[in-house]
Amino acid sequence: MEGRYSNVMRGAYWYTQCKPYFGWGYDPCKDKSCYDTCVVMCERSYEFKEPGFLLHYHSCNLNCKFCWAYKVRTKRVITITPEQVVKSLLCKLGALCNDRFIMRARVKPLSIATIRLTGNEPMLQWDHTLDFLKILDDQSKISMLCQHVFEVSHPLHQMFPGLLHNLKILIQTNGVEIGRKDSPIRVEDLEGIRDLDVTFEVSFKGVNPRQFAWLADRPSDLFECQCAGFERLWKIRSSNLHIVAELGINHCENVKKYPELGVRIIDERGEPIDFTRYDSSFKEKVLTYTNLSEEENEFQEFGEIDKARARQVIETYSKRTGQIKKRCLPSEF
Repeated sequence: MEGRYSNVMRGAYWYTQCKPYFGWGYDPCKDKSCYDTCVVMCERSYEFKEPGFLLHYHSCNLNCKFCWAYKVRTKRVITITPEQVVKSLLCKLGALCNDRFIMRARVKPLSIATIRLTGNEPMLQWDHTLDFLKILDDQSKISMLCQHVFEVSHPLHQMFPGLLHNLKILIQTNGVEIGRKDSPIRVEDLEGIRDLDVTFEVSFKGVNPRQFAWLADRPSDLFECQCAGFERLWKIRSSNLHIVAELGINHCENVKKYPELGVRIIDERGEPIDFTRYDSSFKEKVLTYTNLSEEENEFQEFGEIDKARARQVIETYSKRTGQIKKRCLPSEF
């Protein structure tokens, strides 16, 4: 089953933890023929505080006003099989390990700990995602694919299959497709993943139907699907399958690069949203099982947001004077 991906930035990029040897955005693959078609990107995982790989899925079932990847939906789609994704991961590892600058950096390729599946929405491509997880769960399959990427005599040939097999997998989903009454997704199939460490992070767009409809720009009844999707996942959790409920709205009031400013998420009336006004379904199907995690990253205006849409849900204020500007991004204050 082929999957649809976006190359959101470039074939590979590495965060500033690799300084002082090179600046932000150094790419060891920039001269390779696969530069525009590779789906594997490098990142510093905020969730696990470790270097990791990023796979960015194409297309979404929501239309969030604050979506950092909003414009990505208009970019070219990369269609690829699960086997090809694993080959790309192996290829990327080889490129990183053979690069003299990265091997001198503070972040080592062999210290990579995670693969993050994000987007847009991975669960729109459930069959592809499940097949990908099954390959990573089987070290012998990775070894077989490794033979198509490297010569058997390659010094890292024996190391890479075990490395990929042991990576933590983070899947970021809104849960809507899982929770639909007519959903074709069988989350019970995840019980066949025996060894792989998998975390599903269900990203809630508000804590009641009204907030969801305003922020996700979709019918309010889909909020119930979010809650039901989380509950379905929670009921099959195991020692290697972890489920997290997260408020998927970066509402930390601090602003990256603007320490004197703060931001708040606002509703259609321009009033700050209260993310403790839980709906009864949210209490029953989410909070009964776990606490709601909240993003702690500083607010920043990613390059792929639609500023006009993001402006609808943001108010910016001065921490020094208290001045507030409704529907204003920090860079416009």
